[in-house]
Amino acid sequence: MRQFLLVPLLLLSSPLVAQEVTLRGKVEDVLSTGQFVVDCSNTSLVSSAVNLGAFVGQHVLLTGALLPNTGGPLVNVSSLQPTAEIFEIPGNPQVGEEMRFAAAFTPGTRVVFFASLAPGFTPVGRAGTLLLDRRQLVRGPTGIIPAPGNLELEIAVPNIPELIGLDVYAQALLLTGSGMILSNPDCKEFQ
Repeated sequence: MRQFLLVPLLLLSSPLVAQEVTLRGKVEDVLSTGQFVVDCSNTSLVSSAVNLGAFVGQHVLLTGALLPNTGGPLVNVSSLQPTAEIFEIPGNPQVGEEMRFAAAFTPGTRVVFFASLAPGFTPVGRAGTLLLDRRQLVRGPTGIIPAPGNLELEIAVPNIPELIGLDVYAQALLLTGSGMILSNPDCKEFQ
């Protein structure tokens, strides 16, 4: 149990910049401009090795090189494969009510949910990339995925009217027998 409590601290102490990165997410295009992003993040994608347009709307596991960029993280994708969506925020979160987090993965996997009011980019080695702003990171509920492989937990959203209209970004950390995996991000607007 002590090792499990150290996991969030390891995330927060990871280096901010890494040459090679791995991440999960949904590929989206920017209004059919030929530019690509990871949905619910501030991460842009380019590639001469992969036709990113063929993967628009799909959840993927990708690897690539983090390129210097003043407008936010820019990843030159070297490999990409379709993968299942691991994490989502079901429904529309409302202030003063419960917000739900859902993960789909192997039964017996421990899950820790995280949320932030802004996207971010922190590579965490083979586990993937934390796509939430570390300065605003809030640890949400934790649980173990039961059979048949779906877990849904709730967290109370404070009754703060100023949250209405703001986006919440969230991601799950999965602790498996073979290590850690950071899920795809998801985001919703507070109602």
